[in-house]
Amino acid sequence: MDCIRALDGVKDVEPVWQTAANAYIGDEKQVINIITATERINLVSTIEGRMPKDASECAIEQTIAGEAGWKIGDEIEWAEM
Repeated sequence: MDCIRALDGVKDVEPVWQTAANAYIGDEKQVINIITATERINLVSTIEGRMPKDASECAIEQTIAGEAGWKIGDEIEWAEM
């Protein structure tokens, strides 16, 4: 992180954790990217509901939720990659 922060033109650096998972949308398996929320850069805002309170909850991008037919409070089945 320090070497990135030291580059010319870099104003801020913040780590994130990212992975991919399979999610079932109906009977079809889709790859979903999972990314931690940041504290300063590319901040997330909610359109409906609230941000997750613990590891058993997640926030879903509006486009993906709409395509999947997911609504606030739905349970999502994750599959191993």
